[in-house]
This record gives sequence, C-alpha cells and structure tokens, in this order.
Amino acid sequence: MTSNINGSLPQSANVVVIGSGFAGTAVSYYLQNEIAGDQSIVMLEARAAVSGATSRNSGLIKPEYHRNHGEYVDKFGSKVAGQLVNFEVDNMKELARILTLDSDLNEKADFQERIHLDAYSNPRSSETAINDFYAFMENEEVSVDLKRKVQILFGDLAKQLSNVPTTPFVIHYPNGSVNSYDFVTAMLTRAIQKGLALYTNTLVEEVQQLDSGVWKVSTSRGELFADKVVFTTNAYTQGLLPEFSKSIIPIRGVSSQVNVRNTGNEHSLSIGSDIYVPQSKNLLYSSLGELEKQTNFMANYNTVDDSTVSSQSLEYLQKNLGKVNSLATATATSSSSGIMAYTDDHFPYVGQLSELGKLNAYILAGCNCSGLSRMLLCAKELAKSVALGSELSDRVPAPYKVTRERMGLVDKLMQSVLNEREIRETRARL
Repeated sequence: MTSNINGSLPQSANVVVIGSGFAGTAVSYYLQNEIAGDQSIVMLEARAAVSGATSRNSGLIKPEYHRNHGEYVDKFGSKVAGQLVNFEVDNMKELARILTLDSDLNEKADFQERIHLDAYSNPRSSETAINDFYAFMENEEVSVDLKRKVQILFGDLAKQLSNVPTTPFVIHYPNGSVNSYDFVTAMLTRAIQKGLALYTNTLVEEVQQLDSGVWKVSTSRGELFADKVVFTTNAYTQGLLPEFSKSIIPIRGVSSQVNVRNTGNEHSLSIGSDIYVPQSKNLLYSSLGELEKQTNFMANYNTVDDSTVSSQSLEYLQKNLGKVNSLATATATSSSSGIMAYTDDHFPYVGQLSELGKLNAYILAGCNCSGLSRMLLCAKELAKSVALGSELSDRVPAPYKVTRERMGLVDKLMQSVLNEREIRETRARL
C-alpha cells in the first residue's frame, strides 16, 4: 500500500471519500474494483491509513441472529425484523465471495469460522435474551435452516461449554473472525492498485456545497473540488456533519490481549457486551463493551481521544476476566483504546443525505461495534448508489437509511445509560 503523503492534492475528483477505516475502504474497494473504475476517486485520511478503531478491534463477525429480535418485531414488524437478520447473514456470504475471488485478500484476512456463545451474568439480561430467542424462532420471515443454526443450552452443560459458572444458559450460533487490520489494509491496497488516490495526514476541515452543486473540500493541505462526497467518518462524523451530533455518538472503548495458553474454550464468547475472542499465538483478545458500568463513563462518552487508556477501564477489564473460569488468574496486557460510534437506535446510517438538503453526498457511519457484521454489504450497495447516482436499494434494511424521522430522535443512548444506572442504584439501596 502506498499513499501520497508528500504529494499535492489534485484540484478535482469525481468522488471524495473521507476516512480510511473499514467503511471508507470498503466503499472505495467496490467503486474501484467492481463498479466505477473509470471515475477519479480520492480518499482523505486525517492520520495514518487504517489507524483508528478498525486497526484495534477483535475482528469478530457476529451476526445478531436472535439478539434484540423481540424489540425489532415490536418496532418494525416481522418482515423487517427478518430482513435485519438476513442482511447480516448475506454480509457473511459477501465476505466469503470476495475472499474466494482474491487469494491475497483471503490470506491477509485469515478468516476463521467458529461458534459463538452468548452467556449471561444477570437475571434481567437473561430474561430479555429468552424473549428474543423465542421471537426469532417464531418469526416466519426467518428460514428454518437459519433457525436450526441458533440453539440454546441450559444448566450444567451451558456452564461447562462457556466456562462461565454464573450463566443459566447459553445461546450458540455460527460466526467468524478476521485479522481486521490486515484484511482492511489489503482491501485498501487493492483499491489503490485500481486507481484510488489516498492522501494520509490530511485533515478535512470543512465540506461545503457550492451553488453550482460542486463540493468544496477544505483540508489541512489545501482545497479540492468534487462532484460527490462520501462521509465514512464513523465516530468522527459530527465534526463535519453537526446534524449528527445527537445521532452518532463517539464512545471510547478499551481492548486488551490476554496471554493464555489454554483458554478452556475454542469458541468466541459474549457476556453482556464484553466479548472474548480466541486468536492465534495463544492469545485471547478481550473487548470491553459495557462502558456504562464504569465509574468514569462520562470521561469516555462523546470523546474522540483514543490516545489514552484510563486506570478505571483497565480495572474493569481485569475484573471481568474473572467471569470466565479459565481466565480467573490471567492478566490483561497490551491494552489500547478505540473510538466506537454508537447511534441512538443502534443501526448504522447508510445512504444519501438529500433529506438534509445535501445533494450528491452520502454517508456510511455509526457501526455500533458491528462493522464487520454489517458494513461490507452496506458499502457495496452504497457504492452502487454513488456510482450510478441512484437511490439506495431496498436490499439495505429500512432502519439503516437516512431519514428526517431518525435524525429527529433525542439522544436515547445517553438517556438509556442514565436509566440503567438509576435502576442499579435503586436496587442497591433496597
């Protein structure tokens, strides 16, 4: 992979993609590789390529299947709830397709198929999971074959399989993992080989649409003009699109590697939002998710500083290793922080920004820690929309699309955190 670190920006481009993480790389890959190879495409990255959360995550590809399915049925109906499940399954199939076509990409990805276990540490989450599981099983929009892949085990068998002594049951289903940094870097290299112009260390300061409809992109290295602009800025979106300041929230998470020779579990594992993923070289990658339980939650909320790891976060992570029997005496090492993008309704924003009065502008942001499970197919469909100037296809679930109704939502993420904390404090006093 090469980038024009010292070269001057071009005066113009057909398409400017802002951000070189998984979303920006995937959109550029499809534009250059499969859809619009004759268009001039420029990617602008404020730091080094693929240096944000994409380079620091576990690489887990975990379709939701049953998770939140009861909520989705109640909110959207059975058909859309089924589409949300099927889209993530199709995303896995799309990954398999491009890896089959490109041996180098396949080697760099190091894709591993495995079984994932959802375990539970409190009665409330257990009750919700049971309800979601049966809502999933009862939804006729989900195929019988897919339902057979999601199973529930109770009692001692669940405890033995998961190594979590407190869980009353586990729900297990197929998933996979990739080496996230190597995979995305290889995709970016392919796009560059096809003609993508990558400019790193180039901070985008302002994006403005002129009366002519052309986009003026002001950067730390000068200006360029584009027919179309794609915001793949994830957690950093509100800096350029303040309209999303209440809808896409940056939250700092922490992950660590744990040096253990025998995890006691060859499966990946979730306990609540904390995820444990076996990787090569006898390492287990543990990702911190339940930030609302930390005493310093507000320090991690709505921040884009990924240069520090707080002592409270490390204490939380170390403590939670004890939830898994085989990790009770392990020590978390090589900790790093990454800025995750959460949306108020837990879905990404995908599509045109015409409803916000921005023509020939597009967005793919708000991964909600599910980038690898959703973003590849989102990027493919968005790239078609960008190249053809067409509406986003109905293959992308309606809850992902940009609408004024979604944009008008209050900051539900923060409110839900405060509500959960109030409930816990009330129970503690009783």
